[in-house]
Amino acid sequence: MTETSSHPHGDRESVPSVSRDKAADPNDFRRLYHRPPDAFIVRGDQVEGRTVAGLGPGKVMYLEADSAGRHTSKPVPKEECGATASIVRSGPHPTEHLAPHQVHAAADLVEDLPRSVDDELAKDPPLARFVMERIEQAGHHVWLVGGWVRDVVMHGARARPKDLDMTGTMMSDELKAEADRTLVDIGLGDLYTMTSKNFVYSVAPALDKPRLLEYKTVQVDGLGFPAYGGDLLDDVVCRDLTINSLYYDHRHRIIIDPSGSGIDHARARPCRLATPFRTADPARQAAIVMRFLKFRMRLEVSDASEFERWARELPEDMAARIPEEAWPQLHGLWRRCVPRDHRSRAFEEGTLLGPAVAGLMDVLKRRST
Repeated sequence: MTETSSHPHGDRESVPSVSRDKAADPNDFRRLYHRPPDAFIVRGDQVEGRTVAGLGPGKVMYLEADSAGRHTSKPVPKEECGATASIVRSGPHPTEHLAPHQVHAAADLVEDLPRSVDDELAKDPPLARFVMERIEQAGHHVWLVGGWVRDVVMHGARARPKDLDMTGTMMSDELKAEADRTLVDIGLGDLYTMTSKNFVYSVAPALDKPRLLEYKTVQVDGLGFPAYGGDLLDDVVCRDLTINSLYYDHRHRIIIDPSGSGIDHARARPCRLATPFRTADPARQAAIVMRFLKFRMRLEVSDASEFERWARELPEDMAARIPEEAWPQLHGLWRRCVPRDHRSRAFEEGTLLGPAVAGLMDVLKRRST
């Protein structure tokens, strides 16, 4: 629903600019992400003697599984709001488990990258700048991730983003509540519309193809349901392709490549398509295949050999394992990823990826008729 505001749009100068540090030394990156004593809770922290396995929306935390594999959910302790609780912050900061070769000074890769981002954030209306400001003011970390970082690494600072994707350590529902209130207060509430349950905003009104800003909290995998509060190595194995798994920290002007392959794959000629995804959920595996086919159709030339090796290791009955309730969402994703006039070729490409994907293509064909 689009918010409305009585404030004049001319009041936008009240949106503060995000202060930027000088370019950080990539060899000293862990210092940039240390966890203070009152840091937000993450996976691996100890609460009342139990280990946090992940976080959920609405300030809920999931504790380590019992012998039957069940996770207990509890509210985040009130210590987060200044009271006392037994919390030991033993979990990692976002980059704790990275190796130095996975962190790069942005200007070493793309000379004009920091300035290009400054120019992008200066554009009016300033939603992206506002979101980054709010996250950092709250003591959290935020990175640009996905298509824009990929395109800049592939093509240089001349790349122009259509959408901006972000990930960070602040929970999406917390950021959304803050954004909804403040956008109205500063006279921007009627320029943005919320487009899904996730933190996804589009610029309004009346653009044929509105620009989107999407924010997702750093993910944790392996719990059997969506969870958050991990580090960047947790997050990267939830992503579709290595070329889409590059994280740009504009505050410190560094690019993080947690898969260790994203930069090389993006700069290879032809570009290499591979996935860091490692989850056994069949519906999510099918979604990764569809995302792969989107880029296979989009890029005139690409090397898909690494993705094919991953696809051939999928269970042959992957499509049969997908629960019925997941198919409507997968059909929607298929339509968004592969335009109608490319589907015949996409079906052909899919059948070359081994029996699991061939079976998935079969089911998609049957269900599409």
